Amino acid sequence: MSRVFLVSAGGGKLEEASVDDVAPQTDPSWSPDGRSLAWGRPPKELDPFVPAPTTIQVLDLKTRQVWTLPGSQARFHPAWSPDGRYIAAYHEDWHIVLFDIATQKWTELTDFPVFYHQWSKDGKQLYFGRPPGIYRMRITDRKIEQVPSLTASQRIFGWFGLAPDDAPVVLRDVGNQEIYALDVEFPQ
Repeated sequence: MSRVFLVSAGGGKLEEASVDDVAPQTDPSWSPDGRSLAWGRPPKELDPFVPAPTTIQVLDLKTRQVWTLPGSQARFHPAWSPDGRYIAAYHEDWHIVLFDIATQKWTELTDFPVFYHQWSKDGKQLYFGRPPGIYRMRITDRKIEQVPSLTASQRIFGWFGLAPDDAPVVLRDVGNQEIYALDVEFPQ
């Protein structure tokens, strides 16, 4: 079962983020001020052993208190915006939803399934994958545009992230059915 642990940047003993939470913990996301850590529980389709409903948990690092993000039932994979104003997450139908920290309200951003949502460095746009490519949405007006133009042979990718300049970095996954054997001769 996946769990979230904390360890000092200088090294030391691992400390479990929450010993009271018996459900799997995935996709941790730091608040920009470093004072809180949010994580989700995977949906049943990804982990059939999840004992509780999918929710998003938040740990206050100062008090060590863990609380459930209001209205986060059936939501997972939190991603804190760089300005700390929002938390983007998936709804169990893989639509992106947005939690506004100030108003404590959720808004649905997409009415279609997406994957690998990522915040731009300035927090003004949210990038996500959706066949046949990668898109970004401006948070202010919800305008969506396709980012790169992927050729048909490049459209199969297993993961994407963002470089420091917000350029998409794509892992191309063309399958796992091939096995290779390599002969390596190391110097004596």
